Amino acid sequence: MGDDKDTEYLPRDLGYWEENFFHEMRVRREAMGLSQTEFAKMLTDYPDNTGTKFYQATIQRIESGERPVKLFEAVWIAALLNSSVHEMINGYSIEFAYEELVSHIGPDAFDHELERAEMLHGPGRIVSELIDQYKAAVAATSGAQADENLLRVAEAIVELDKVARVGRVVYRQELKKAAAACAALERTYPRSIRGDVGDDSEA
Repeated sequence: MGDDKDTEYLPRDLGYWEENFFHEMRVRREAMGLSQTEFAKMLTDYPDNTGTKFYQATIQRIESGERPVKLFEAVWIAALLNSSVHEMINGYSIEFAYEELVSHIGPDAFDHELERAEMLHGPGRIVSELIDQYKAAVAATSGAQADENLLRVAEAIVELDKVARVGRVVYRQELKKAAAACAALERTYPRSIRGDVGDDSEA
């Protein structure tokens, strides 16, 4: 049990902010090359910590959403990960933003969006917001490079959305074509976070 006794009070369904925070915590910790054990020690030794102990199991349970995080803990975690609570709950990491953008312009993503959208520009508005989030995440991540091919397709979808004055069926066909083009792209972003952007020796 120990310091994890408050697990029973965790809501059954995590909210958007909580999911983002736990995801960001894991992504940022791993990006810094820290193990869960190492990060637990950093939290235990945090200057403002006057007695709260953290263990590897504590970090594992937090990142998996099994253990809630107190507000002061969230502040410490964000500070140690060179971030802020606001940034982490909004999911600004480059990996998170990239995956969201990819998922929303994949060939299957728009069927559901188009079916429930009341206006033609619904999907395009979503993609536009994700483009902004992705660019902000890239700008905030030292040494990271954007997937320019992905952005080109995403922005083409937004432009198509803006000028769409055709029937819904034609619009759907054009949107699906653009989404299929996205799916066919070679992903350059994962190489950028490995730090080997300049290495073109392998496909």
